[in-house]
Amino acid sequence: MASDWVREQESAGEFADLHGMAVPALGACVLTHLHLDERDRSVTLGLQTDVLPSPLPEGWPSGANSCEFFVVFREATDVRIHGWDARAARAVRISGTPAEGISVRIGGAGTGMEFRAASAALARVRGLRVADGC
Repeated sequence: MASDWVREQESAGEFADLHGMAVPALGACVLTHLHLDERDRSVTLGLQTDVLPSPLPEGWPSGANSCEFFVVFREATDVRIHGWDARAARAVRISGTPAEGISVRIGGAGTGMEFRAASAALARVRGLRVADGC
C-alpha cells in the first residue's frame, strides 16, 4: 500500500509501481538531494530509504541495501528558504493534490524551506549499496 503522501497525487500509479514495492512513508526516508531549477520552475527532491523491494530489481547492484528515488515538483511557486542545517533533511512533509496544489515543507522551525507545486512525478529510482552507519 502506498503511503499517504503518494496516494494524494494524481500520479500515484507511478509511485506505487516503485519496482514492485510500496513507496515508503516520508518518515522512513532521508532527503539526500535538493535541486531548484528556475528555468523550468521545478524542484527535485532525492530521497533515500532502506526499504527495499524483494526480490531486488534486475540491474540493481549486488548487495544493495538502500533505495534512492527522485521526485520532480513542477510549476513550483512561493519558494521560501529559511536557512539550512542537517535536521532539515530528516523532516519532509508533502500534502495536497494537483487539483488544490501540492505543498512541500522541508525542515522545522527556523530552518528549511517550503514551496507549492502544480504536480509531482517520479523521475528516477535506483538501488545503492551504502556503508553501515550512512
